[in-house]
Amino acid sequence: MMATQPPVPGRQFPMRIHMVMNVLEILEACPLYLQLLTLQRQGLVELIEVPTEELANDRYGTWLDGAAHVLIRPKATIMHKNALRDVAPNCCVYVFGMGAENITRHARDDIQIIRPDADNADAVADLAVQLASLSLRDITGASDAITQGRTELDHLKHSSIGLEDCNWGCFGLGRQAAWLPEFLVGRFARQITFYLPLMSKAKFDAFLQDSCRMCGAAQLESIQIEADVFRFDISLPLLRTTRNLTLIGTSSRDIFTRESSIISLHVPLTTQPTSTRLATAQMIDAAFLDEIRDKLLINTARFGLFHVSDVLAALDRREIRLATDLLHPEAERTRDPLLCPLARFYRERGNAMLTRDGRFRLMLMTPHMGGTASRTYRLLAHGLLSHLYRNLGFNAEDNAA
Repeated sequence: MMATQPPVPGRQFPMRIHMVMNVLEILEACPLYLQLLTLQRQGLVELIEVPTEELANDRYGTWLDGAAHVLIRPKATIMHKNALRDVAPNCCVYVFGMGAENITRHARDDIQIIRPDADNADAVADLAVQLASLSLRDITGASDAITQGRTELDHLKHSSIGLEDCNWGCFGLGRQAAWLPEFLVGRFARQITFYLPLMSKAKFDAFLQDSCRMCGAAQLESIQIEADVFRFDISLPLLRTTRNLTLIGTSSRDIFTRESSIISLHVPLTTQPTSTRLATAQMIDAAFLDEIRDKLLINTARFGLFHVSDVLAALDRREIRLATDLLHPEAERTRDPLLCPLARFYRERGNAMLTRDGRFRLMLMTPHMGGTASRTYRLLAHGLLSHLYRNLGFNAEDNAA
């Protein structure tokens, strides 16, 4: 049980915890949050509520001055740079989400950034596959999904189609990419081509080990079939049978775009290239879009990967098809989807947003719900609150539901 007396002699109580309010919907999914409220009633901690809007509008002022413990969600830092400038020495910042780079690139060297042990990679990979399947079904009877939320998407997915005639292309080798075989085998996909400009056989084999472990497939070594192409065949269980799936790894963008009819993006947003990582900001530009003409592009990673004007131009000419779960940061902050240029374009075109033959959606948007599964929220909150309790000197019950 949670301690009800100050556990460390000489420590001053209540201990102050600054909570940026955009974490509240995550915390409420976790039983440990109720224990945190109990500690506050007992006078052991003080929860200081920090309005999200103040940080996002560069009005951080003195909200976090002297803070020793800060609970924050990464997207609250997209619009500002210095909110953590005046926190206490060795401040602990608990990051509720996988976009910690939005904080770490601006934080002081002495700040401790505590990331979650869990992530939403499986939920995002599942959503990418759902968006593809929905985009490839006949438009007749389909509903606008941009404001309907998960209920509408779950309703539609039951009548969505398989992907047996499609070759899936994945840009990236992260955890979202590693989950794709698990969800694509159920849609009868036959091949996934993974692309990364700095791909090597060793990097692809390490990725395959993670993916096979997640999906329950045997871990084997890939076969090099060309200088920059590696192949790996697996069998995955599906109900009472097994299905075969071919995984291709390549560093050739030409091979990647030529072999793939569906392309999903699973890379972080970065602005500066390094020896091991490329710059991805606005990488979906006119040149890339020209290479994937008449293909379906899916972005469940970061809105900043888009060169927005180039994407809008390609859609206007009906040269690509697009499915995205992302909005412009300003649209997310204000919860007004029409502040996103793509959402405005989508809404203004209405039923005209169809392919040339009039049968399929040219564009599908959902309101950034890939990581909002309740299970994901519970895991994020439990892991980070456990870190918080340990740093405060309390014990917490193991209530990871």
